[in-house]
Amino acid sequence: MDVAEQLLFSWDKLANDDHGPFRTKFADFQVKPLQGSMGMVVEYNPLHWQKKRKDHNPLDINPNLPDVPVDKPFNPDKFNFNKINNAECLFSLQLDESEVTLHRPTDTDTSLDKIIINVSPLFSFHALLVPHPSACTRQVLTLRAVCGVFRLMASFSSSKDSYRVLFNSLGAFSSVNHQHFHLVSLAGSKCSKFPIEERPVKEVHKFKSGTIYSVEEYACRMWKLVTEKDDKNAINHMTELIVKMADYLREEKIAFNMLVTSTYETFLIPRQNQAVQERTEGYRMAVVELAGIAICSSDEEWDTIEETAYLERMRETTSIPHEQFAKLTTDLIKFAGHS
Repeated sequence: MDVAEQLLFSWDKLANDDHGPFRTKFADFQVKPLQGSMGMVVEYNPLHWQKKRKDHNPLDINPNLPDVPVDKPFNPDKFNFNKINNAECLFSLQLDESEVTLHRPTDTDTSLDKIIINVSPLFSFHALLVPHPSACTRQVLTLRAVCGVFRLMASFSSSKDSYRVLFNSLGAFSSVNHQHFHLVSLAGSKCSKFPIEERPVKEVHKFKSGTIYSVEEYACRMWKLVTEKDDKNAINHMTELIVKMADYLREEKIAFNMLVTSTYETFLIPRQNQAVQERTEGYRMAVVELAGIAICSSDEEWDTIEETAYLERMRETTSIPHEQFAKLTTDLIKFAGHS
């Protein structure tokens, strides 16, 4: 049984247990296409926001809220993934090796990485990858973790094309300051790809390990990084570039989101701080929402959501200014030359 098969088997077993550890279930979501040209999808479950793990309620409105720090030390006293119920762990694995190896969820080896359920899933198979949880790494990208993400995607032989890995930095609606990635399958959903994957792109820079594109005709500025998936050296260079840019964004106090596809296409999304959205009433947008799947928080939002208004909210409260994006693109090209 490969990693994908183990994930589906273990996740489905817990999902069908009425007394299991899930706080909410994806089956309870209402889902519909969002009318418009972007191919977006809308989801709504009134219990999702009520029962979601969080340091604070992101739906609260505070006009005087300061920017959320994009970097802060790991705090062992706050919730972290070393405190989860053992039943939430689907299995352990070792991502440092060239071949990903599976281990039992009860394995006591503290060097192992963990795949755990998302207790408030947004997809029919929605798990979290927690790299080496006992290391207590804060919510930042590290080379070990990003290389692990790419190795994990390479290990999926069944239904591989449906899998995506997602990341929210602090200040971009990450709710837990303990390094983790969202692992989701789009199989059985109303879209086979996230809508941003279908947007046109413009080549910005070609380098030895791949190509940098800017995503066009979308409400939020972002880059798409593409590498040759069968070239180990190119993949290593690309992971180094991703981590360098993430470090730079953090140094500049810029929050970001990231999406990695099954073919290693990586969407890197520098953005305005989440506090900009928390200061006013309206949609809250982490990586899933920026990628084109809107998560409603109320009956009113579900009943009245329109693509035009949703994209305008995205443009005004998440997208960084053109001049800032141009400067960051120049820096990204510079890092590509040194990766």
